[in-house]
Amino acid sequence: ESNAQVMDAIRVNDRLGRGDGYITGLPATYRKIDAAAVNAAAVEFLQPLDMLFVVVGDKAAIASQLKDVGIAVEYAPSPPSTGPTSAGN
Repeated sequence: ESNAQVMDAIRVNDRLGRGDGYITGLPATYRKIDAAAVNAAAVEFLQPLDMLFVVVGDKAAIASQLKDVGIAVEYAPSPPSTGPTSAGN
């Protein structure tokens, strides 16, 4: 990290009221999080019926992978290509 990035992190942590040991304590904090905690948070905050997944790729290459996922799949056509463009146009 550059000096500017370090200083920016210090400013953000100060603005958010984080103590001086916040950054150095993150690894230990993250190590305490287990699969059960992640699952509990997902159950509490994620709403599967309202989720939308956007998959971008060649339909011929991805269609077979999507057919068995158990959710509705909708394909949108790509807009017509106008060829390469240059910056500023």
